[in-house]
Amino acid sequence: MTSTAAGAEGADKISTCRFSLLVKVNPIGSKTRYVNVWTKAGVSDKEFKTRCDSASYVYTPSGGCVFTYRSAFMEMRRNDVNTNGEEWPEQYDHIKKALTNPSADPTYPIHGGKLYPHSFGRTKNIPGGSPQNPLHRLKNLAFGEVQREKSEYVCHKEIQATWSSNIEGDPLAENCDEYPFASVEEGSLGANPDFNFSVLLIRATHNQAYGRALGAWYGNNRILKEDPFWIKLP
Repeated sequence: MTSTAAGAEGADKISTCRFSLLVKVNPIGSKTRYVNVWTKAGVSDKEFKTRCDSASYVYTPSGGCVFTYRSAFMEMRRNDVNTNGEEWPEQYDHIKKALTNPSADPTYPIHGGKLYPHSFGRTKNIPGGSPQNPLHRLKNLAFGEVQREKSEYVCHKEIQATWSSNIEGDPLAENCDEYPFASVEEGSLGANPDFNFSVLLIRATHNQAYGRALGAWYGNNRILKEDPFWIKLP
């Protein structure tokens, strides 16, 4: 399903619609009538509400529509690989740790550590692991770079002062990975409480390959500013 900007509203050129599957019934000797197949099957009309947009920052494609009756999710597995043969198991491991065991198996920033001493004795409940506790794409997309800088600061202060990030010169180069992502409202500067996030040095090739995959997923699923979504793990 595609979308044109004609008649749409706002900066993202949004419009909504509902559609139904009707079957024409023409019994012999009776009046022709139309039956809504989905209603007969007990499916609510709200499940077929769509949102269409032509947002300029969603590049694939330039206009399109999505169902909106439930939060979008990105499914991840440790053996994921893209069409270029790139994989990101260290990225998966970090996200899984942040979502499933961030306090018992401590994540950075450490509880009561250098940057967040007030977090001593408290627990993390990092969002994004369910539709009830989702992430939200940034309202101001440019703010992502500011969050990335904050995450790197935490990596420098709590994990390691310096590291090699030159993929060309070092196959074991590392990046400071952050979860929640720099591209969401719940990132290192939006965390609530302020220590409720995780950073970790991981293989740079894994981090960057996953970053490209996430960007493509945003586009393919038409994730607009402030849209909720979550990460589905096995």
